[in-house]
Amino acid sequence: MTFAVLPGLSHTGMVVKHLDEAMTVFGELFGCSWARPGHSQADLQLPGGVVVPHEWRSTYSKTGPHYLELTEQIQGTFFRTPGLGVHGSHHTGRWVDDLPGEVHRLQALGFVPVMTTSPRLGRYEYVAFLIHPVSGMAMELLDLGMKPIVEEWIAGGSTPAERSAEIYANIGRIATGDAADT
Repeated sequence: MTFAVLPGLSHTGMVVKHLDEAMTVFGELFGCSWARPGHSQADLQLPGGVVVPHEWRSTYSKTGPHYLELTEQIQGTFFRTPGLGVHGSHHTGRWVDDLPGEVHRLQALGFVPVMTTSPRLGRYEYVAFLIHPVSGMAMELLDLGMKPIVEEWIAGGSTPAERSAEIYANIGRIATGDAADT
């Protein structure tokens, strides 16, 4: 039997109460192992330019694509955003080659932006979350330029958070492929 994967799909994200316990349970359930958990702290840009500090731990299944992402919220409220639920299935992630363009395309389809990781106000860079108010679907758009960084992490390399200085130094060059190799 062959299973098709929709183009661009990256992962299904789940919010969990305790990351280590969830890794054990879902690892046994799905027969998968996990990337080394990453610990992240970032200012998230919410609608209206509101910037809030946020802290979380996360991991990806090593089996994929389609990956399973587990996230434990430590500090902040983003993963408790109305419409996103508190624990359990949270969002679907997609790789996109034009993050701002895809945000605008989804807005035309009725999706509402609820967060971006861009450090520059009013910009969509790296990651953007949108929710469709009628269906309740939450979509995480991931800049395609980040894919090698995430894949390296899944394969046992540095977490994206450990490479954040490099990533932020290359704003605008990651998506175009002009970022310097490290």
